[in-house]
Amino acid sequence: MKKLALYSLVAFGLAFAACDEVEDATGTPVVNPQEPVFEASNVTVTNSAVADAVIDLSEYMTEIPDPDTPDTPDADPAAVDQTPIEIAAVEVKDLPEGYTLAFAMQMAKDETFADPAEIPAVYADGKVFVMPEDVENGYWAKITHSPKERAVAVRYAAYIVNEENPNINRVRIGGPDFFYGPLSVKILPLDRLTISPTYYLVGTANGWDWNAGIQFEHSDADVYDDPVFVIKNIDVDEATAEAGWWWKIIPVNGKEENVVGVSVNGDDALEGTLDDKAPQAGALKEAGRWNFYINMEEMTYRFEKVPAVLYVPNKINGWTDAGIVFSGDYTSYQGLAGINPGDGGFKFKTEAGVWYGAGEEAGTLTTDGSAGNLGSADMGPTGLYYLTANTEDMTYTYEAISSVALIGNATDAEWDPAAAVELTPSDDFETWTVTTHLKAGEFKFMTEHDWGKPNLGGSLDDLRFGAGNCSFTGADGEYVITLSLAQFPYSCTVQPK
Repeated sequence: MKKLALYSLVAFGLAFAACDEVEDATGTPVVNPQEPVFEASNVTVTNSAVADAVIDLSEYMTEIPDPDTPDTPDADPAAVDQTPIEIAAVEVKDLPEGYTLAFAMQMAKDETFADPAEIPAVYADGKVFVMPEDVENGYWAKITHSPKERAVAVRYAAYIVNEENPNINRVRIGGPDFFYGPLSVKILPLDRLTISPTYYLVGTANGWDWNAGIQFEHSDADVYDDPVFVIKNIDVDEATAEAGWWWKIIPVNGKEENVVGVSVNGDDALEGTLDDKAPQAGALKEAGRWNFYINMEEMTYRFEKVPAVLYVPNKINGWTDAGIVFSGDYTSYQGLAGINPGDGGFKFKTEAGVWYGAGEEAGTLTTDGSAGNLGSADMGPTGLYYLTANTEDMTYTYEAISSVALIGNATDAEWDPAAAVELTPSDDFETWTVTTHLKAGEFKFMTEHDWGKPNLGGSLDDLRFGAGNCSFTGADGEYVITLSLAQFPYSCTVQPK
């Protein structure tokens, strides 16, 4: 069957309306007779001989290169010369006179048919036909981008159609949710994309040693289902940034072949398009710790700065960039933040706008934009919480904190945890204050009157968990001590009353 002949069938077979009445030229409604009862068991749909083998789409369609780029073999086709695929055989009995059948096909990764591809189909002479371009596009959009052979699940919706009024009389056989199938069909798609299983970084990081490239990490998924590779925690100091942290990419260690880079030598953009035709070296020129991502399907790259802090947006702070947890290694974060667990919970958020929500298992994180919030009313009352997060393991913990207190020999409590002087929080729990007597000496901030719980020390303008004591050299007297958890680093002020 030729392409144009099938398109004629498409015009006939797929342009059916779902209405039961129309108006004639006089405006009088024309009521059509009730369609005859037709049992779903009267129809049997099986794989054709073609579908029982492997459907190699390259045998059914020929790409015609874009006329603007005729020498580019992998250019998107401007047109496709294609032959219909006979995909299913149909046996039917007791079909009423004057009626025929019509079909539509769904194709999915498995028999659950979650998010299937809808494939137009045409019925003729006891056979169901589909166009290879529709199958290829559906496969690419809903199944995988891999060029490897794969079994997919297909099923068919069938309709009984009045031949005299095909645009009016059309009834779904078996009801709106009934399908014939599922059937398994093996598809070998067009080889539209080639992605290496590995990629390596060469450049400043390894002294341009092509035999000792630094391998990009990848998930356990097929590279065609997840084409993103990453190298994490790249440290670029000020001196290196000034000279440029230079880079190129190769798929095979030890071979200066199939190199990928940028189009302009020295391009210092933090994101852009990769060039595999005339690759030049990129040059990162901003100091910091970075994650380097490459998408080998889209041929793009981006550098994402690893945050020193994570915000804790929640109801208390209006879901803004407030509440701070911080990290010394760009992976493990800890901090104190006010949270209202019973009113939406909370999330973590980076300075670059990456959100961390609830993973599938308790205590886990995900950057999936559709993920739910962390925490719940069960985690405790509205108040201050000690939070940890690990963006490598994608885990987090929380612990309610009911008190923050001042302790040390600069206070009247000396080093007695039970006598430590409690501070009073602001409504958002980011600012804590107390007016108390101080004398020359040292102090720290402790929580829960317990040295086994988080405590803060160090310098007044850079308080850290578990750090040394803060020194106070002022005169003996009454002071207002204010602890701020609103910014990184945490800090405190000591002002005479």
